[in-house]
Amino acid sequence: MATEGPRFESAAEIKAYRLMGGDLVGMTGMPEAILAREAEICYCTCSIVTNMAAGISKTPLSHAEVVEAMTKSISNMEKLIAAFITNNEEIAVSCGCHSALKEFGGFKL
Repeated sequence: MATEGPRFESAAEIKAYRLMGGDLVGMTGMPEAILAREAEICYCTCSIVTNMAAGISKTPLSHAEVVEAMTKSISNMEKLIAAFITNNEEIAVSCGCHSALKEFGGFKL
């Protein structure tokens, strides 16, 4: 589920997202992915889960907790990005991003 930030979601929002089938909530990624698709631009996103959402964790969420989790994940994210760059040519050739709007009659922005 994509939300608008920068803020933590409330316990009530998390409950609603869960009822809608959401497993992961974040503030970034989806608006950019949709716009890239409409512009037929190849786009990839990856995320780091930094915390349990409000109402799930037994302790109150803090910004320091989020920063600590991000710091611990930086090395893995760097490795992921390096692997993606190394294998990008193969991925780019086989994707359909450049013709994503054909199903809508070829509309161009």
